[in-house]
Amino acid sequence: FGSSAAARIAPAARLALGRVVAMAPKFDPNEVKVVTLRQYGGEQAPSSVLAPKVGPLGMSPKKVGDDIVKGTSAWKGIR
Repeated sequence: FGSSAAARIAPAARLALGRVVAMAPKFDPNEVKVVTLRQYGGEQAPSSVLAPKVGPLGMSPKKVGDDIVKGTSAWKGIR
């Protein structure tokens, strides 16, 4: 970085670019997280709806949607 480039960057961004970024916490496979959402029985929600909720947890929205459909198939068509 030249002095002129560093002067144009905001102080918070300068810390990130200066490699003072903390590591993400390790993933605990036994930890239970509760995700609440509303969905019609037996129908899969679009991945674009599930992705913001389950993506940060490291889960696939497609796979979660399939599991929800399996678990709610007895209530198919109930709104």
